[in-house]
Amino acid sequence: MAKKRSTPKATTKPSESLSKKSRVNAGIALPLTLRAQLSTIRLVELETSLSISDGNVPGNFSVEIGSELNMNASEKRCLVNVMLNVGPDRSDQDSESALRLRAKYQCVYSVKGICEPSDEDDAQKMMQAAAFQAWPYLRECVQSTTSRMGIPPLTLPLFQVHPGEAPAISDETGRAAK
Repeated sequence: MAKKRSTPKATTKPSESLSKKSRVNAGIALPLTLRAQLSTIRLVELETSLSISDGNVPGNFSVEIGSELNMNASEKRCLVNVMLNVGPDRSDQDSESALRLRAKYQCVYSVKGICEPSDEDDAQKMMQAAAFQAWPYLRECVQSTTSRMGIPPLTLPLFQVHPGEAPAISDETGRAAK
């Protein structure tokens, strides 16, 4: 007669009871940026407006970028929306001409292991990586859209990420714009 073995009951969460090596093999201890593989980048929203007053084409713009992270654990996907707003420069109050452009690109990642960031810093790094990867698409969208509007094409500056610093949009000299 076979002896029946009893399984000890775990008193901790499964991820806590695994050894460090097992956690790494399961993809739990690795940062989300190392567990995620970019699948696609898609344009999900585009809104534009242009007003030209007295034949003056808008010339000064402000550029703002933001991102948001959405996890879909059931499909093992990570969705990062990268939003860009181009609008009139706040210092250019005299001009009635204005360009407004809002674009949202979605970076879709497939995730190995547990589909969640390990901490807030991990989530921030994932959003920075997505912004960096979506930037060429955003630059092309702004340049081609402004060209189709019949105004001189607006070319956005380069997007730079330096370790330990927040991502920055560089000016024409290659330095981070303030």
